[in-house]
Amino acid sequence: MKLTKNRLKEIIREEIQKIGGGHLLNEYNDKVADYSIKLGDYIEKKLRPKIGKLTFGVEHMTGSWYWEDRKSDFLVYATLGWEGKNEVPIEVADPHDVVKTLKYNLSFDMKKDVKWYLSNMKRYLPGIYKDWVKN
Repeated sequence: MKLTKNRLKEIIREEIQKIGGGHLLNEYNDKVADYSIKLGDYIEKKLRPKIGKLTFGVEHMTGSWYWEDRKSDFLVYATLGWEGKNEVPIEVADPHDVVKTLKYNLSFDMKKDVKWYLSNMKRYLPGIYKDWVKN
């Protein structure tokens, strides 16, 4: 029996998972990353959401999504699908600190995914902003 490259990868993946190293197998997912770009553009151009003093935007060079209050120089990154993963790391820009990571399995239904994202941002961003303003 000939061992193909794909079968060898599968065997190695299974063995890594058996010894508890499954977290090492998080691979970049192009489908998630591409969808993240489309979703960010949709939110920015069509919905233009605001949460309190925070406005949504997209850094088009990196694909990063952010929320900012220009008056206080507050900026937090929160990109659904960042690095091709099914999660949203919420990172305060100054100091660079991931304060929360939300796990989510994308449905690839734009309305459903936007609803989940915005409801979670409404839930978490006001508290993160309040804590940042205190410091």
